[in-house]
Amino acid sequence: MLTAVPRAQPDSSEAAPLRGLYSVEAARRLAEFGPNAVVEEHVHPLTRIARHFWAPVPWMLEATIALQVAVGVAAGGDERPLWIFASGR
Repeated sequence: MLTAVPRAQPDSSEAAPLRGLYSVEAARRLAEFGPNAVVEEHVHPLTRIARHFWAPVPWMLEATIALQVAVGVAAGGDERPLWIFASGR
């Protein structure tokens, strides 16, 4: 059977309302740590797109397309590579 656990009573110092930092302490922390801000990393859109192609799976797809084109050229170039069928043309 479950029983309720009694909550600990706060000390008198913890029961006091929060008042925040003194100006001196806030200025010291600002000087030591800097402003409380998150720095955004700006990435150029072309760099973001290029990162999608920098992985093993896109490399395998690109190698497959290159091999299909090479086989099509070696076979006389009359055959359409499979990637043309996949594109719906």
